Amino acid sequence: MPEPIEILVKKGQTANDTTPESGVGEATAGKEQGKASIQQKAVNAALIGAGKQLLTNSVQQYGELTGDYATVETINSVLSIGADVATIAIGGPVGAVYVGSKYVASVISSGVKQYADNRETRIIRERAGYISKSGSRYTND
Repeated sequence: MPEPIEILVKKGQTANDTTPESGVGEATAGKEQGKASIQQKAVNAALIGAGKQLLTNSVQQYGELTGDYATVETINSVLSIGADVATIAIGGPVGAVYVGSKYVASVISSGVKQYADNRETRIIRERAGYISKSGSRYTND
């Protein structure tokens, strides 16, 4: 029977058994302690977005089961605002750009939908006006 493998990493050593003094840790030594890189902030912002999406899907399932869509809408609004605040707070400038672009995309999407709805309404009104002027839609009265 094979023996279990035990991996031991001591403080001051990296996983491949080199000490930070050997040059491995010199690139990060110049960075301030506690400061996250832009890449880490982007990952944090993405993780917050994924967590919010998971919670939103769970709340949506609750709404499907109970039929209480008003409460679902309220909870989703609170989750969205909370996730946006957390994304800006943790993500810094990267989080702010992410949240800003999300709202810009939302405004553009809303404008496109409103334009399509207005166009459809105009077409329906034109048809109704044509029918009322011609007298009947089945004959040429």
